[in-house]
Amino acid sequence: MALDYTIRFPNKIEEKEDLKQLIQNQDNNYFTLSELTHSDVGFLDGDFNDEYLLLEFNDYSYLNIRLDKFKDNIVAKRAMMTLVSKIVNEIYPNDDYYFEFNGNIIYELRIDRVTHRQKKCDFYKYLD
Repeated sequence: MALDYTIRFPNKIEEKEDLKQLIQNQDNNYFTLSELTHSDVGFLDGDFNDEYLLLEFNDYSYLNIRLDKFKDNIVAKRAMMTLVSKIVNEIYPNDDYYFEFNGNIIYELRIDRVTHRQKKCDFYKYLD
């Protein structure tokens, strides 16, 4: 069993060499990171800070992260969020993104280079 998280880029992005290396060199017992995937059409509907967002994407890219359900603890989440931060802040620092859980809770998003976090949950508790 796993908990599914997604980094969704609202535009189609190229797979940079740094991302390829990150995916190939995964070495942890907590989660797996998928290859960068592209899709022609997709939707995201989820709660974000007391708002319900319903978004439609055309030609977008995404990465899936599957966190072992039995390792959903602070160490595993911290390792996963370190990876997410590296992807969105170092490899793709200028791209908008949505970081979501199971397609219905948006924990973090960046629009026009401004990042916002979900304030109505305890996901980030003990992670900062």
